[in-house]
Amino acid sequence: MKRSIALSFALALGGLTSTLAQAQTTEVVASGLQNAWGVTFIGDGRMLVTERPGRMRVVGADGRLGEPLAGLPAIEAGGQGGLLDVITDRSFASNRTVYFCYSEPAASGGGNSTAMASAQLSPDATRLNDVKVIFSQQPKVSSR
Repeated sequence: MKRSIALSFALALGGLTSTLAQAQTTEVVASGLQNAWGVTFIGDGRMLVTERPGRMRVVGADGRLGEPLAGLPAIEAGGQGGLLDVITDRSFASNRTVYFCYSEPAASGGGNSTAMASAQLSPDATRLNDVKVIFSQQPKVSSR
């Protein structure tokens, strides 16, 4: 009995994953990004996209890339480290706050660590203002 239930479940799951795999499609919405890592929507079909080497850009609903945003802190890119994920605040429409994670270089000496910061996206979406580090891993370590 247990064996037939397990087999039925496996067959049903196999059929479901097969159906899901067939339903997935890939659509390129923007090109020209280097190691795109994180994405969050900011309204009007626009997105903020992070690039691991240390750039954040606005991508228009038409796929057009904006220039890299000004105002990002120092970011140490290497291996899997760099500018990582980004998310908007739940009240982004009124406060324009975003949160992002990145590899933060040591102020002196060597090493880096993961950090998280908040900032306000400027009204013209060209820069981050009032960047505040809200988490910084200590100690810094030599890592990629």
